[in-house]
Amino acid sequence: MLAGFQVELAKHRDNIGKDNTKLSVNEKFTQLADYMREYGKEYFEKDQSCQNNIKQWFTPQIMDIVERKAKAYVHWQRHHVMVEENKYRNHY
Repeated sequence: MLAGFQVELAKHRDNIGKDNTKLSVNEKFTQLADYMREYGKEYFEKDQSCQNNIKQWFTPQIMDIVERKAKAYVHWQRHHVMVEENKYRNHY
């Protein structure tokens, strides 16, 4: 899979060197990025069988604990007041 992508990339590099001697670096980069995105999808599509692996240890109880901890942290961030901040507010 990787070797096939490398061969395609080498072909593209050879073709680009001959055709676009007058393009700017930005235009060449844009062409390369578009080419890699297009052929990358073809060669490196996500394997759907791997996506279905659910971690057996990640139980609903653990998910609940993680969500509660995340909410508590966000609440703490929003309502955390620093002592120096209060001094600055009172001074000005």
